Amino acid sequence: MTEANEPEKYIKCSNCKCKYHNLEENIINDFGYTRLGERFKCCIKCRIRNKKYRKTSTDKKNNDII
Repeated sequence: MTEANEPEKYIKCSNCKCKYHNLEENIINDFGYTRLGERFKCCIKCRIRNKKYRKTSTDKKNNDII
């Protein structure tokens, strides 16, 4: 069992549930921070995938309107 004072060893992405090491270098590379200094809840892979999906879905909607 882990101690209450001991930090978590891994961080989970809120979307894909992948585990990442809870080290400062890995957090910067895998998650990133907001402009206010808060860590993102989902990993960079999920954010890129969601950004691509949103772009294609909005393009489809714009084509349907025209």
